Amino acid sequence: MVLVGVDGCKAGWIAVCRGPGAAPSTAVFPSFAALL
Repeated sequence: MVLVGVDGCKAGWIAVCRGPGAAPSTAVFPSFAALL
């Protein structure tokens, strides 16, 4: 998995991930520590 970008939001952190040959996907994490 390749992390494309992250940004803070009211729910925590939103991340966009994309693996080789795959479509981008999003996920919301409650804290920065959970994102790592």
